[in-house]
Amino acid sequence: MPSLPDPYLWNDSLLGDFLWTKTNFGEAVPDVMTPATRSIFAIYDEEVMPFHLSGDYPAIGNVGGRLYFNIGLIGCIGRALGFSAQRIAEESAGIWGSLPVGAEFPPIPLSRWSILRQILYPALRIRLRINRERKEIDGFLTDAPALYDRIVGEINGLASAAGLAAYWDATLDPTLRRVCRMLQIATAAGTDPAVFLKRKLTKSLGATDAAALISDFSTESETLASLQPLLGLARVAQGTLSREAYSHRFGHRGPHEIELSFPRPVDDPHWLESQLAQLQEHDPLALMAEQRSRRDNALTDLRRRLPKEAPSIEKELAAVAAGSRLREQTRSEVVRLFGVARPFVLKAGRLTGLGDDAFHLTLLELPRLLAGEHALADFIPARKAMYRRLAALPPYPAVIRGPFDPFTWAANPQRRLDFFDGTQPAASPADAGSVLSGTAGSAGVAEGIVRVLASPEEGATFQRGEVLVAHITNVGWTPLFPRAAAVVTDVGAVLSHAAIVARELGIPAVVGTGDATVRLKTGDWVRVDGLAGTVKKLR
Repeated sequence: MPSLPDPYLWNDSLLGDFLWTKTNFGEAVPDVMTPATRSIFAIYDEEVMPFHLSGDYPAIGNVGGRLYFNIGLIGCIGRALGFSAQRIAEESAGIWGSLPVGAEFPPIPLSRWSILRQILYPALRIRLRINRERKEIDGFLTDAPALYDRIVGEINGLASAAGLAAYWDATLDPTLRRVCRMLQIATAAGTDPAVFLKRKLTKSLGATDAAALISDFSTESETLASLQPLLGLARVAQGTLSREAYSHRFGHRGPHEIELSFPRPVDDPHWLESQLAQLQEHDPLALMAEQRSRRDNALTDLRRRLPKEAPSIEKELAAVAAGSRLREQTRSEVVRLFGVARPFVLKAGRLTGLGDDAFHLTLLELPRLLAGEHALADFIPARKAMYRRLAALPPYPAVIRGPFDPFTWAANPQRRLDFFDGTQPAASPADAGSVLSGTAGSAGVAEGIVRVLASPEEGATFQRGEVLVAHITNVGWTPLFPRAAAVVTDVGAVLSHAAIVARELGIPAVVGTGDATVRLKTGDWVRVDGLAGTVKKLR
C-alpha cells in the first residue's frame, strides 16, 4: 500500500457546517461519480469559481460521491455585501431552487471585511476575463465537434505511457480548462436575465402572460439544445435526417452524459432505436406550435396593455431568448468536449494494464501514474469498493446541511428526501398531505395518473397522458416529455431541464417539490398546476 493515506475525499460534508444543494448540478451529474469524473469539476472549480475563501470552504463538493454546490457560500457572501437572508434566498431561488422550510444559511467564522477582501478581486478578475473571452464563444461552438474528433484520434494514435502523459499536459488539460471557461461565459449570458425579466413581467402583466412570454425560445433556424435531440429523432422518423448524422450530432447526449466511466449513447448499437421507440407517434413540433400560439397571444396583450414599454420589453425578451439558446448550445458542446477525457482514461488503462479500473484515479493522478508513480494504483481497490457501495444507495436529499452519512441516512425508513440537517436532531418527513408545493416550472393545469420513474430507461412503461414524476430529469428524459400530461420533479428550479423543456412544449410542470417521488405513487390521480407550483392528490 502507499505510504501516505489516500487523498481522495468521498464526503466533503464532513469538512464543516455547510449548506449544499444539488439543483442544476444534480441533473448534469445524477450518478455517483468516479474519481476521474469528479476531477473534471475540480478543474471547473479551480478555473472559474470566484467563491474561494481561506480554509476548508469548498464551493463545489463531493457529498457521498455525488456533486453538490455549497450554496452556503452564497449566503455568506450576500450577508457580507449587506443583503438579508430573505433577499439572498429569493435571489438565488431562480437558479438553485427555493430552500426547504427550516434550511438556513450557516454562519462562517470570517469577518465581513475578510470575506470581501477574498472575493472581490477574484470576482473582478473573472468578470474581466469573461468580457475578454466572450468573443471566442461562437468559434468554440463551431469548432467543438471537429476538435473532439481530432483529440480522440490523437489519443488513439499514442503508443506510449510517456507520450500520453505529455499529451495531457500539452493538450487535454488546457482544452478542459478552456471548455470550463466557455461554459461559464454562456451561463453568465443566459441565467440571471431570464429570472429577473420574468419577475418584472409578472408584476406588470400577471403570472399567466409572463409565463407565456418566457417560453418559445426556439426560432425557425435555432432550437434550444435541450430540444434538438428530440426534434432530431422526429426528423429521423420522417426520413429527413440520416441515422449517421443524428448519431454524430447528438450521440454525446444522454442521461449519464458526463460520467466518464459510462459509455456514451453513440457507443450503444441499440441506443438510437430505443430513442425512436420512446418517441412513438407523438409530434413535438405540434406541441411547440401550440406554445408559440400562446406566446403570440401574450405578445398581443403586452402591446395592447403597455404600448410604450412593449418595444423595450420585446428587445429584452429577444436578448433573454438568445442568451438561453447560447447557454443550452454551449452546455451541449461542453458535454461533448468533456468526453475527450474518457478515451484518455481508457488509453491510460490499456497502457498500464489497469483497464477500466483507471476511472478510479483522478485525471491529475493518471499522468503521474503514466510517468512512473505506480503506487497510485494501490488506491484503486478501496476507491472501487466505496464507489460500488455509494452507487447502490438511493438519490440523496436535494438540500443537505452539515455532516451527512449517506449509509445511515439510507438505512432510516423515515428518511427525508427534501432536506437533511446534520446539525439538528433527525426530523420527521414532511406532512404527507394531499398538496405538494414546488417551483412553478411551466404554466398550465393538467390531471392524470401518476407514473413514478427512477430513470429514463424505465420509459417503456410510461403511457400517453400520464403525469411523469421523477427525482430529477436531464436531456436523456426529453423523449418522454411529449407523452406527458404534466411533469413533476423532486429537484429543480426555473432554469432546470424539466422546466425549460416543459415550457417549450407547453406541458405543465412543477419542479423542486422535494419529495414527490416519495409522497406520490404510480396509479395516483393528481392535478398539476404549473402556474401555482402545486400538485394535488385527488385519489
